[in-house]
Amino acid sequence: MKRFWIILAFVLCGSFSTQSAMAETDASEKCWSKFWTRYEQIENQIKRSCRECTERWYGDRIQPDYGLTCLANSEPSSHESIVVFVHGFNSRPEDLKSLVRETQQAGFRCVTFRYPNDQSLTKSARFLAEELASLKGRLAVVTHSMGGLIVREAIENPELDPGNVRQLIQITPPNHGTQLARFAVSMDVVEYLMSEDRRQESGFIYGSILDGLAEASDDMSPDSEFLKTLNSRPRHPDVQYTLVLGTDAPIDPMAFAATRRCVSWLGNRWEWVDTVKTTLKSHLTEFDELIDGRGDGIVSVRRARLSGVTDLIVGQFDHADLLSEAPNPAARKAREQILERLQLPLTRSD
Repeated sequence: MKRFWIILAFVLCGSFSTQSAMAETDASEKCWSKFWTRYEQIENQIKRSCRECTERWYGDRIQPDYGLTCLANSEPSSHESIVVFVHGFNSRPEDLKSLVRETQQAGFRCVTFRYPNDQSLTKSARFLAEELASLKGRLAVVTHSMGGLIVREAIENPELDPGNVRQLIQITPPNHGTQLARFAVSMDVVEYLMSEDRRQESGFIYGSILDGLAEASDDMSPDSEFLKTLNSRPRHPDVQYTLVLGTDAPIDPMAFAATRRCVSWLGNRWEWVDTVKTTLKSHLTEFDELIDGRGDGIVSVRRARLSGVTDLIVGQFDHADLLSEAPNPAARKAREQILERLQLPLTRSD
């Protein structure tokens, strides 16, 4: 029963706002459309103003060292490619240290990429493409979560492609977005509030604002213009793609089905529930991210898949298990398979 109320409370957050924007007539639909367009314009202006003011007031504060960092290997490199690691949303290279260390121990030269992880993905992709172009040699890129979208934009957009990426391994990527992006608006502030390391990097207010103000979460929404453009392009013909997908989500499918039945039952008895019943049931259908066997708790298998990519590693692990210092058996196996993929010869010779 407790799980039912958790699920119901979670989806209610989005249901009322969605339901309030639903119009019964063409006239009201146009009215709401104008309202939300104006709202987005004002929101974007506020974000720009916050960033400009913060730069003026705190411009002398130390910023994180954004860009590529080449890591020293304890052993000479025994592989032809350089492995570049790209972190995800509300994350940083240090969060990938276990995976990076294991890759170094396998004899690879490793590089990490740090970027303002909540700015627009287009801006991050442009920054990444410029940084990758400075590396000499053939690159294999390993990404976690949102980092996979940034790399895809950098290599699949002909205007940005640095031309030296030959392999892309995406770990739990939201290739078609995630429904949880709508709940991420305040997560960047929470990130700096909860992490002493992040506050020490550049300060709580300065860091959380200049790191981005929910632009990245907007781009990760399933219906975002960024994703529509990104997924309209073909895969890069010279890149070998691998998808690593998790299916260990927190909610049992039977519990989710029971919640849908309860929503219908409550809607037949309470008018206020009936008002949002259709939207609630829609959300409960769409949140595969949270259902065990269908998602990893953040990204659904369905939205992670990518047209034209057949090399899949699928296991019973959640969104962050592969980054753990002590991964579960399924995540451990997936990490071994990632190393196996990195050791395969790249098809194109330069």
